[in-house]
Amino acid sequence: MDFTKSRIHPDYIGAALMILIVIAEAYSHRIMLEDLFADFSFSMLMFFSTEILALAGAAVLLFTKHRDVTKTLVVTAIIFSILQLYDAYLDMIIGEYINYDPTNFIELVLKLACSLMLIANLILYVTRRSNNLTLMLYSLGAIFCLYIIRYLNLYRMGNDFGSIIIDVSIDLPSLLLILFCILLLLSDSVKVNTLMYTIKENYRSVRRVAVPTGVRMDRSEIANLENIVRNGMDCDRYEIPLNSHYDADYRMVLTKEDCGTVLNFSFLDDDTGIGIARFVMKGVSTNTGDAETCDTVRIYGEDLFFIQLIAGGPYMAPPEKVPLKDVIVSFIKKEDAGIPEETPES
Repeated sequence: MDFTKSRIHPDYIGAALMILIVIAEAYSHRIMLEDLFADFSFSMLMFFSTEILALAGAAVLLFTKHRDVTKTLVVTAIIFSILQLYDAYLDMIIGEYINYDPTNFIELVLKLACSLMLIANLILYVTRRSNNLTLMLYSLGAIFCLYIIRYLNLYRMGNDFGSIIIDVSIDLPSLLLILFCILLLLSDSVKVNTLMYTIKENYRSVRRVAVPTGVRMDRSEIANLENIVRNGMDCDRYEIPLNSHYDADYRMVLTKEDCGTVLNFSFLDDDTGIGIARFVMKGVSTNTGDAETCDTVRIYGEDLFFIQLIAGGPYMAPPEKVPLKDVIVSFIKKEDAGIPEETPES
């Protein structure tokens, strides 16, 4: 699964899971929460460190610029590892007073070790010392297994099924956060960035540049091109955006020059003016002879040089992922200006 193609940006999913952690932990500490509001003291905030850290992580994901899933993975995993370190440390301190058995002690030591390995792998990854995230994947899997072992241990110690279900429901957001991080690790844009993976990605990038594949053109633009071939351009510049099979989009820019109509085929974000192909447009041909029913269109230049495109629907711009704060500010400005909110067409 590749989260870069998800309709919901991974930052929002990670933030939602952290907010659920805040709600679950606040419910488990509801008695102390009442005491906190009744008699506030900074020393009591230590008991709400999990809620504060999770809320801080959600704020970072929501109110910073949304980039690729790597940023989501790093922020989410760092917050999660700190939460696990604090949880293991707190349980070990409490264990000094309630005499945990050796099984619980070993479980907490393993949880502490996995959290430290998780942070170490993240530090190496962020500082570009290593592109390998295998240790992080194993650490997350081990922590998930430790949660399951803890529930089985509670059952072994004689806890009733109802109390175990309550513990599971409180830990459920953390378990979902582990699974979310694992899915991010397996995403096509993150997945264990070994040297071979980097070579393959660079090869795909070179191939996309050298051989544009599956470039699609709005069918309504074909008739416009045919009209330009027959009668010439009535303007100095005409641009047609093009979708493609790959993530990169393209464009055709037609300019009126002394030699005729010059077509420049390039990437959508290429402002160099060089492009992939540049020629004087001499003709337009469709496979059926009709712009309304054709499947492919060929645009000819001199010496029978041509580029072939797929005839399809209107150009679809990729959705722009902006921070939530920008969405809120834009909405407030529309409300102040009296502009009705746009609703997507069904």
